[in-house]
Amino acid sequence: RCGDVDSAMIALCLDWRCQFFGGNKLSVVHSNYVAYMKIVGVRYSFKVDDSLHALTSDGLGLQCIQKTKYSKELSIQGVLRKINLDELIGVFDDDNFLSLDGTVYDVAQILAHAKSAKNVQLIEGVHLTHFLSAFWMGDFVMALESVKLISALPSSKMPKLQTIYYTFYRGIVSYRLFREGNGEHFLTEGDEILRTVQAWRQKCEHVENKLLLLEAECFASRCNRNLAQEKYEASIRSARDHGFVHEQGLAYEVSFLDGLVLLLVILI
Repeated sequence: RCGDVDSAMIALCLDWRCQFFGGNKLSVVHSNYVAYMKIVGVRYSFKVDDSLHALTSDGLGLQCIQKTKYSKELSIQGVLRKINLDELIGVFDDDNFLSLDGTVYDVAQILAHAKSAKNVQLIEGVHLTHFLSAFWMGDFVMALESVKLISALPSSKMPKLQTIYYTFYRGIVSYRLFREGNGEHFLTEGDEILRTVQAWRQKCEHVENKLLLLEAECFASRCNRNLAQEKYEASIRSARDHGFVHEQGLAYEVSFLDGLVLLLVILI
């Protein structure tokens, strides 16, 4: 069951999720989640501060919020998303689980709880948290393990916002692992994802920079350095033009790593 206030908070979280994936300033998104966790961490009363007023349009609706008991799953999803943000901006916060009434103390317990309750949505949320953390920290092997667990879930077949991103990131992971000598099946997997994104591009121009970056990785994996560099530069321009600052940075990073690998090959 989900009440009106829960529905409103879910809508807020979805907006912040779009900001997170869309490249909004992480500190802004993080501050929203900090205020959000203050709300969901309290059941019937709390001291209203400026951060809570900011979330509720000059305080309107705070009385309703004070009297609402939030669903535990809504709190858990908020915790998982804030953990991702904490890791990305270098914040260590051991208070993330306080909103869960002391029943859960870490992500492993969240996953165990989700599995025992057969809560597929929550299981996917845990694996997505692990995947995003591993990908952005450059641990592609761990990222691959997490995304495989996501893909094995029935819920992964339903199109969602995060589907675009873990598919795109998995393509980069596959091409990268192929070039690191982990097997030709990663090249095949990367090509399959490339075709998927090509199909998306026919319907949505906002995936253009993602497609260009995957094409660059495809050419780099086949040692076509000139075409790869052209695609890297095109992806950087496209990401900048669409306002995807984080993906502009990702394209720079991937391009640099490809050039570094080539330099090491030459030196060896």
